[in-house]
Amino acid sequence: MILFFPYFSFLGRRSTGLDTDRAAYRKCCRQTNAILTASRRNFIRSQLDDAADSKQRWRVVKRLLHNDNRTTIPSADCAKLCSSFVQFFSDKVDKIKSNTAHKLNNLPPSPFTDPCHVGDHLDLLLPVTVDEVEKVLTHTSAKSSPLDNIPTSLIKLCSPTFSELIAYLANLSFHEGCFPSSFIQAIVTPLLKKPGLDSSSPSNYRPISNLNNISKILERLFLTRLQPHVTSSSSLLQPFTVSLSPCSLH
Repeated sequence: MILFFPYFSFLGRRSTGLDTDRAAYRKCCRQTNAILTASRRNFIRSQLDDAADSKQRWRVVKRLLHNDNRTTIPSADCAKLCSSFVQFFSDKVDKIKSNTAHKLNNLPPSPFTDPCHVGDHLDLLLPVTVDEVEKVLTHTSAKSSPLDNIPTSLIKLCSPTFSELIAYLANLSFHEGCFPSSFIQAIVTPLLKKPGLDSSSPSNYRPISNLNNISKILERLFLTRLQPHVTSSSSLLQPFTVSLSPCSLH
């Protein structure tokens, strides 16, 4: 009732013209604004408190600040737009390859020689265990890709079951020396590099690739086997590498 009282007070002042009614009206306005401000503050605080991690908190902040300026493209223009993106990025990759090859051909002969490998050869990859896959799933984000046949959140929820399947798939892939061709496909989403850029120019977009989550798990399992071999071989890292951290191999 207090939210409507300023309106009634305003009507009362218009009919009476008394200063006491005007003072009552202003008082009710201040009380109403205070209630609305407190309600808005409590709502924002509850949204931030319910966020489980920093990503969700940033998503809440972005939604509260009304920064989601997505536009819907008519379906008739989608095919033309996709073709323009494909042509632009294909030409860009070809140009980079051509420039790189041209610069390499014009380089003087290197005075260095490739060092011979000293140490054990990586002839066999250690088998993947179910416990190892469960550990990887624990540190895997629950975010899913449109290419995922099974949501990542469900895989994490049923990790004892899926860990055995993923371990079998990884061991089969490592034994055969073959990576599933369907796992190298990606859904590419073009995003504007900066707000306010011309959305009609493909050069203003940055392509973001979304891969199958199982493929990223297989890559992590392979990395844990490749990384110790590389870091333990001093002949592969010296004398050209001063330091090497695990992050540089990702």
